[in-house]
Amino acid sequence: MNETLEQQIKRLEFCRDCIDQSYKAGRDEYNRLERMIEELKEQLKSTDYVCSKRQRR
Repeated sequence: MNETLEQQIKRLEFCRDCIDQSYKAGRDEYNRLERMIEELKEQLKSTDYVCSKRQRR
């Protein structure tokens, strides 16, 4: 799959929001996806920063 970072974030957020958190395994999976989403958002921020810096040159 050739997804952009934005698409990956949206897909993971959708998956995260569908998880049944009434079980420990569900809460663990929710937290794991939440960490992945945050990491992707950080990558997106750093990518946007680099791209905007290049455009200024």
